[in-house]
Amino acid sequence: MNACFGGAGPGPGPGGDLGCGDILQCFQGCGQNDQACLQGCFAQGSANGQALYQAAAMCVQANCPNGDQACVQANCAAEVQACAADSGAGPGPGPGPGPGGAPIQAQTCKELIICFNLCDINGQADACYEACYTEAGAGATGPYDAIGMCVQQNCPMQDDACVDSSCGAQLDACLPPGEASCNATINCINGAMEPQAFLECIFEVSAASEPLYTALDDCVFENECQTLDCPACSAQLMACQADQ
Repeated sequence: MNACFGGAGPGPGPGGDLGCGDILQCFQGCGQNDQACLQGCFAQGSANGQALYQAAAMCVQANCPNGDQACVQANCAAEVQACAADSGAGPGPGPGPGPGGAPIQAQTCKELIICFNLCDINGQADACYEACYTEAGAGATGPYDAIGMCVQQNCPMQDDACVDSSCGAQLDACLPPGEASCNATINCINGAMEPQAFLECIFEVSAASEPLYTALDDCVFENECQTLDCPACSAQLMACQADQ
């Protein structure tokens, strides 16, 4: 299902009444390179439908650049399920959350991604995602929307290799690589007392150290470990700790 998520930015005008699941169904009827059709589907989405789609698309692109289904299930299940379940959205039960409805008021694109993830950790969904986006500053939504527009214009099939090669600059503008080594990253994670601090640790890993951390993280997930020092992942942990 993650192939459907290309990180589309907001469409023109106030939008329509399609839910996020309806937008995905509409995409299925578009030709491979039919940009007008894809944009038309997204433009027909309700504000909530578009926000849910953006949240799912950005989660997949930020956390699972290789499109691995296990990764998507582990990191973006809530966003994908919330999108699929949002069908036929007309007027909602009432207005969405006002100021303060988002876990944080994001001023950067990275903070916007952290906000989406905090919604999941807090067990919140639709309104929380929308609040993250609507309460974010232009410095957050601008780079975020740029990714969506780049993917829609250059990678209509949302192929990961295409996204990396065609929209790498936009992805880096949103989530620039950090400077932390793998060892510094896991030390940061072990000392994190709050979910936001935990997420900030992950996003600070350097480009050179990211493969080492990803290997450890994947091993921990695959072996259902409760901590990073899982015996089944001792080799990956030692490699990470050696990266100073």
